[in-house]
Amino acid sequence: MRRHIAVLLMGIAVVVLWDGIDNNCNGEIGEKPACTLEITDEYPHFWSSFDGLRPPIGATITSNCGAAIDISSIQMNVSSKGGNSSKVVPEITGNGSQVSVEWIPGYDFEENTKCTVIIKALDESGLSAEKKWIFLLEFNY
Repeated sequence: MRRHIAVLLMGIAVVVLWDGIDNNCNGEIGEKPACTLEITDEYPHFWSSFDGLRPPIGATITSNCGAAIDISSIQMNVSSKGGNSSKVVPEITGNGSQVSVEWIPGYDFEENTKCTVIIKALDESGLSAEKKWIFLLEFNY
């Protein structure tokens, strides 16, 4: 984006031309930030509390450049019971550059199970993201 600023100093017009964006909103011009696709706000966390034996599992997928998330590219795998990984189909809410994914198991997890979750996604510009995390299902009676 080219910006033009004209300043009048003692009867002399000075035109300053530059390319750039005020990324930090501090009046300083810097390079345009790199576009990224991020998977954040994952749950449950390692020591999360929840009711029942079927914890909701999910995260938020965001493009910081406003590119739409390719819904058809979203993949979610959940492993438990000795590392057997299962591809699951999460519910997807939202559209555009930010969506949330959530899967609620259709079966009970075993007590004291360590689970690994992997979510992968692409945006319409071809950027990819992957998030992997572990949580522990420890039941107290």
